[in-house]
Amino acid sequence: MSRWQRKLITLVLGGFAFITLTAEIRPDEFECEQAASHLADCCPDFDPGTLYCEHYYGCGSSREPDLLLAESDCILARDCNELVAAGVCERARQVNAPRTTTRTTPPAKSRPLVCQ
Repeated sequence: MSRWQRKLITLVLGGFAFITLTAEIRPDEFECEQAASHLADCCPDFDPGTLYCEHYYGCGSSREPDLLLAESDCILARDCNELVAAGVCERARQVNAPRTTTRTTPPAKSRPLVCQ
């Protein structure tokens, strides 16, 4: 391998590493993912893939994580028995309906809180 090929490979890998390491994840996205995982561990037949945990803005529409940061924190603070007993598992199963809004429609939560 020639010297310029090694430099090119190093540059490409360095660029990839830079992009990967500087990609930003918002706190509510991270907490939502953690809460989904905790629900999967605690709730019988709960599919964590049913919760949307990313922010999306573009093309005249937007989408926010299915769980508010406070809901995710509440889920993470409870043990499995508490989640099941409080009905959190059942409410979490009902959250997966998409909530897409347009620029002219303010985002609104039209469901009860999963955990409080």
